[in-house]
Parts: sequence; structure tokens; C-alpha cells
Amino acid sequence: MFTLLNNLIYLPRYYNNIATLKELYKLRHNTLLEEVDLRLNPVTKNEPDYRLFMVHMLPNLRKLGKFDSEHPCILICNITLFELDISDSEPEA
Repeated sequence: MFTLLNNLIYLPRYYNNIATLKELYKLRHNTLLEEVDLRLNPVTKNEPDYRLFMVHMLPNLRKLGKFDSEHPCILICNITLFELDISDSEPEA
């Protein structure tokens, strides 16, 4: 779905029941994204490293939520997609 939105720079996903990193991984092709709002999604509570994951995956990301600014953690993010065992397949039901 998101792969067709290549020029997208802002994605409000506030309160959308996004629960896993696998679901967020679908945004990987949207490398121009500068701002993503994931507030009130289960992934923000269930995955303590979701912020590092997003910053690592999206090189132009500057805001991840309503109050964020520049992410200094982009320089120290050590998460790799292999460590997270994420594939292109859809999450299992």
C-alpha cells in the first residue's frame, strides 16, 4: 500500500491500532518521510525500540510524534533488520 506513495513526507497514523514492527516495516520504501505520528498505537507501548527502528529505517525522518525534533539517536542506532527478523511478508493473523 505505502509503496505507491513515494513522495510522501508526512504520515499521520495517530490511533490506528498499529501493533508490530513488521507493520511499520512496510514504510521502508517511503524514504522521503520526514514526519510520522504513531501516538496511541500499541506498537509505541509494546516495542520499546520502535523509535530507533523508525529512525534507522527512514533516513529523512525528523519527527516521530507531535513534539519530537531532530533525532540524535540516528547516529547511535544499532538495530538491523536481520536482528529483528523482519521479512516482506504480511504479518500472520
